[in-house]
Amino acid sequence: MASDVAAFSISRQNRAWNIFIGWLHFFHFSIINVRANSNAMSCENSTYFYCNQSLKCISYHRVGDGFVDCYYGEDEHFSTCRLNVSNRFICQSEPTKSLSPVAIWNGLDDCPKGEDETAESMHIWD
Repeated sequence: MASDVAAFSISRQNRAWNIFIGWLHFFHFSIINVRANSNAMSCENSTYFYCNQSLKCISYHRVGDGFVDCYYGEDEHFSTCRLNVSNRFICQSEPTKSLSPVAIWNGLDDCPKGEDETAESMHIWD
């Protein structure tokens, strides 16, 4: 009798887990379909960057600043020169890479040859 009750209890738990897993799959694939079918998703404010994978909006000033703000790091992998923002530092060794002012002289070589950490980079806005 006790083993029948234990077997019933385990069977019920397995069923509950299977239902739960089924719902997780449903929501996961629903989100993927929304992402795949909505190329036009953007932020209401035009001064914000849309994180495609994270479905989140952040200020353009936070893009390429050396800190991951989008959950999947889209803000740090985005070609920041496409932002067309005037106060960005353009790497001489990689002209397609521009950096936020907070990435200049921050102790990290954000440009391939480290030119964002040289003395000359301090005078770019003089």
